[in-house]
Amino acid sequence: MLHSHCFLCVGVLFVALVESRMLDKCMKSKPKYTMNVVLLEDETSDWSLGFVRDAVVQAIKADRQLNIAAGLNITLTANFRGFNTTLYKRRGCGSSTCEGVEILKSLHAKGEVGCAMLGPSCTFATFFMVDVEIGLTLTIPIISAGSFGLSCDYKANLTRLLPPARKISNFFVHFWNFTRHGLKTLWERAYVYKKADQTEDCFWYINALEAPSVQFAMSISREMLRSKTELKKALQSENRHSNVFILCGTPDDITTIKNDTTIPPEIV
Repeated sequence: MLHSHCFLCVGVLFVALVESRMLDKCMKSKPKYTMNVVLLEDETSDWSLGFVRDAVVQAIKADRQLNIAAGLNITLTANFRGFNTTLYKRRGCGSSTCEGVEILKSLHAKGEVGCAMLGPSCTFATFFMVDVEIGLTLTIPIISAGSFGLSCDYKANLTRLLPPARKISNFFVHFWNFTRHGLKTLWERAYVYKKADQTEDCFWYINALEAPSVQFAMSISREMLRSKTELKKALQSENRHSNVFILCGTPDDITTIKNDTTIPPEIV
C-alpha cells in the first residue's frame, strides 16, 4: 500500500512538473500568447463553436485595449478548433470522449498547445484531459462553460464557469435540511424525474442526484422516476413517497406535465 501511494505521489509531482514547465515556456517565450478554443461544432449545442467565436474575438479585442491602456506589450490570440460528431450515431457530448484528446495531441505535435484552453464544455471530453491518473500529461489550464459531471470535480487545472453537479446536489441537501418556523419544515424525501432526452447540463445534474455515493442520495430518501408514465403515476398517487418533485428542464417541460395530468396543490 505504501509503495502504491509513493508511485501515485511521484506521478502527481511529474504531471505538475510537466505542466509548470509548459506554462513557464509559454509565458516567457514572447509577449504573444495563444488560447485554444476547443468546442463542439454542431450548431445545436448551446456552447457550439459557431455561437461562441464572435464573443471570443470581441473579448480579445477588449483585452488588447486594456493592455495598451496599462502600457503592457501583451497580445492574446485565439486558435479555434471545433470537433464535429455528426458521423456518430450518438451525437453531441456523448460522442466527445476522444475528440478533445485528439485535438490536444494534434496541437502538441504542431507546437501550438498555447497557454490555456477555452473548452471543451462536455464532461466526457474534459475528463480525459484533466484526470491525474488516466488523463494527458500535456494538460494545460482549461476554462470550461460546462464539464458538469462528478468525474471532473477537484481537478487542479480545470476552472468551471457554471455550477457543477456536485454543488447543485449539495445545495438540495442543505435546502432540505433548512428549517424556519412558519416557512419551511425539515424535508427528508423527494422524487427525482430523469427525462429520457436530457441536455448535457441536465444529464449531469440529475446524475448527481441519482448516484448512490453522492451526499444527496445518502442524506435524502429519494425515488427515481424514469419515464413519463412513472411521473404521472406518482403525481396521481394518494400514497406518494413525497410531495416534492425535482426535475431539470425548461418551462415548456413544466407546461407539458401540467397538460398531461392534474397536479394536486400540495405538490411542489
